Amino acid sequence: MNFDGQITDFIEIDGDHVIMPGGLKAKVEPMIGVVSVTPKVSDDEDISKTIKYDLSDGGGNLDYRDIRENHSVCLKAHHDGGLFYIGDVHAAQGWGEWLGMGIECASEVTISVHKEEVYYSPRPVIIKENSFSCIACAVPYGNAVNIAMNDAANILVRLKDISYFDAIRYCKMLGHVKNGQVWHLGLGILPDNKPINEFPITVGVEIPLPL
Repeated sequence: MNFDGQITDFIEIDGDHVIMPGGLKAKVEPMIGVVSVTPKVSDDEDISKTIKYDLSDGGGNLDYRDIRENHSVCLKAHHDGGLFYIGDVHAAQGWGEWLGMGIECASEVTISVHKEEVYYSPRPVIIKENSFSCIACAVPYGNAVNIAMNDAANILVRLKDISYFDAIRYCKMLGHVKNGQVWHLGLGILPDNKPINEFPITVGVEIPLPL
């Protein structure tokens, strides 16, 4: 990671600012790092094959900074009641969490839950006022992007009653590719000596709603 200093430190939060080491200030922009539903596995299935490094199609430690106040997150439930859970709130974090951690903080989170009829997908979807984002956790990077693009195109087909070809062309031309958890890409090998190519990459594709 080319970082020789102390990674873990106490960061002061002063009102709407975080005060970094050296006195550098940044705006507080709270987001939720972990959002997920419990996956469905058979009695003889190894859950580690379904969830790798706390990431799966059902969500997990996405560290995607658009999972925040006033944004909706859609997840595909696999059990009655969804078995939904959240955690790992950050006071602030950049796209990609390149250091491998954010500015962790305590929080009180209030959520409301309903069944989504349009923006459903096999993987997480974030709904904002004028856009929606599809998130994929996969390797390599290009594969994750293409999975998210495909999910977004399928949603756009339902939204606008257009062909898949027209939808995927719109997504690939106008979609914004954003990183969630990708910190490990800066390493030669993971801390537990496991190969990098086994660690899923979290990528989101944000699609502006057509006019």
